[in-house]
Amino acid sequence: MGLTKGNLNRQHTVGGYTFDWDPANNPNDICLWAQASDGTTNQYHTARDMNGTAGYQVPVGKTLKIIAVDLNNTAAYASQWSIGYGDTDVGLTSAAAPTNVILHNAGYQSVCVAAVVGTYGGRGGLSFSVPAGKYPLGQSAGSAADRSGIQLYCKLV
Repeated sequence: MGLTKGNLNRQHTVGGYTFDWDPANNPNDICLWAQASDGTTNQYHTARDMNGTAGYQVPVGKTLKIIAVDLNNTAAYASQWSIGYGDTDVGLTSAAAPTNVILHNAGYQSVCVAAVVGTYGGRGGLSFSVPAGKYPLGQSAGSAADRSGIQLYCKLV
């Protein structure tokens, strides 16, 4: 099965768990993405699944565990992203926070890596749960010239 977004990493191993994004054979391994269309700081981006045009909402009775994140930059800038969730889908690049936003490690940018220009690779493990009915999101902080995105590797339990 081909991936729908460019340069996505289908497999990723974190903490002994090998994540394999294959919706037909591994429906509980979920890969989400969000991107900043400009580098304006403090923008919110509701994550989407690989084929989605709207924000991904965690199904009733399930919890989405984010186990890893990749960061991509299209220019040589360091980007910072916080990972979280909210009650509403705010789309991509919204100045308005979603209703009842919760950020992982609020108060500082939880995903901060050096620029990896043109490819996903600013990779880091993460342990963050998103409850049923919520929308996972990223909050970006970067420079005005920066275009960046995140790929979230998740397990639905």
